[in-house]
Formats: sequence, structure tokens, C-alpha cells
Amino acid sequence: MNDTEIIKAIREGGNAETEALQHLYLDSDFQSKAKRVVQGNRKLRLLSWDDIFHISLIKLATQIKQGKFSGNTKLVNYFGGICQFTYYEESRKEKKEKEYPDFELPPSSVEDLLTPINLINRKDLVAALEEAIGQLDEKCQEILTLWKLSYSSVEIQEKIGFKSDDVARVSINRCKTKLKKLIRGNKRLMEILKDLRWI
Repeated sequence: MNDTEIIKAIREGGNAETEALQHLYLDSDFQSKAKRVVQGNRKLRLLSWDDIFHISLIKLATQIKQGKFSGNTKLVNYFGGICQFTYYEESRKEKKEKEYPDFELPPSSVEDLLTPINLINRKDLVAALEEAIGQLDEKCQEILTLWKLSYSSVEIQEKIGFKSDDVARVSINRCKTKLKKLIRGNKRLMEILKDLRWI
């Protein structure tokens, strides 16, 4: 896939976006951008290059969907900038955590790292999550389909037509709670999805 096709697929969402992200996930040029950032700086205590890669990939998709990528440069070079920014952002978090031992990362930032879009190389997880979501009511299926593609609460509000971002966030959390209960009540799904820490 070339840059134009990738951008179009990510903006389209759904299966097209998943395929585009799968393509980027396996692209050695994109991987090397994250590797160079981490190897060229002091090593993070809590995250490795592939963590930076995953976080940056989600940020890239979000920025493309929000129209922040102008297309004036190659996508891989733009991604390299995101990796650099992500590295410095995570370094600051680690420094703050070291200075203030009681400091905790906001739960949302931890969950964002573990959304299914971040685990697209684990087909067993994706399939099991799809199965679980498919057992929920239609509204929650619609909400969580967008959530698992890393749509923000604002984007979900716009897509579904909620009155406000707050209403969207409450609805996302309500549906995630339903999903957790469903998964925890199913031993087979729980065994497959145990790597998702938000369960």
C-alpha cells in the first residue's frame, strides 16, 4: 500500500483501517523509526521500542483521521516525528514517576495502549473480542466497534450523535463495563483475552 491508499483506508475506518494498520505494523521502515528513537536516546525503564511503536501507530491513525497530516512529507517520516515526540512524552512520565513514587498514569492512557488496534498482530485476541462484542446490544456494538479502532470520545460523539463528549464517555464506559462482565463470565473468552489488562 502506498501513502495515499493508507491514508484513505484509515479515514474510511472499519476493515479498511485495520488492514492499513496491519500493513504499517509489519512495515520494517516504520518499525525502524521507533527503534532508532529508543536506541539513540537513554533507554526507558518501563517501555521498549515496540511499545513506542504501538503508541505512535495509534497516534498516527488518530492524527490522520483528524486531518492533521498534511501530506507534505512521506508518511514514514511523519511517523518518525511522532515516535520522537512519544519517546520524550514517555520519558517525562517516567521522570515524574521517579520523583513522585505515588504518581500513577491516568487509567485512560494505560487502556489506550491496550486497545485491540494495538494488538492487531494477535488474531486470537481480535477474534475473541469481536465475538464478545457481538453478544452485546446493538448500541454497544456500534460504540465499541469505534472504540476498538481507537476513535476518541469526541469522534464517537460525532459518529453516533451523542449530545456531548461527556455523554459519549459515559456510554463508552457503560458498554466497556458490560463487555468486561460478559468476558469474565465466559472462561474460554477470559483465557484468550487475559492479556487485556482492562478486563
